[in-house]
Amino acid sequence: MRKDQRCRKILKDSIGILYSKDSDEYIKHEELMLREDSVNQIEFLNYIKEDGYPGIYKSRTDIMGTILLHVHNNLLEAFNKVLLKEIKKGNIDPFYYGRMMDRIGCIVKNESYYYSYPVKKECVPEGEQIIKNRIRIGMSPYFHGPRRFVNILNSNRLKL
Repeated sequence: MRKDQRCRKILKDSIGILYSKDSDEYIKHEELMLREDSVNQIEFLNYIKEDGYPGIYKSRTDIMGTILLHVHNNLLEAFNKVLLKEIKKGNIDPFYYGRMMDRIGCIVKNESYYYSYPVKKECVPEGEQIIKNRIRIGMSPYFHGPRRFVNILNSNRLKL
């Protein structure tokens, strides 16, 4: 998480204050952040493949869900395969998966699937479809946010 947030903090707290978004310095720092993100995300993906998702049940926090928001669309398919398995095992709260998919879906395809991330109005699907999509992955259809104190559905009942 520290690696993920390091460049973002510098961009927000210093580069963003000193330079405009179209300046060479700002653009260079954004490019550096994207390169570091790629390395961090590949390391995170490899960790999940080997050791499982380090979510709330393993580490007592799900701060790693923030990293999923920054997943590059070229790594989406690899993360998608791994995370769906982790959802079935009950190792990841579906909310974090939904946020990742909504953010990337809205950016790349102009589509949202779970309405779990603030997206443009034109990305939001019909209400019934949102509920169906949420239930399909074990996300609560009733409230907006992660399940802090509720167990994820039994993986035997979850059909992805």
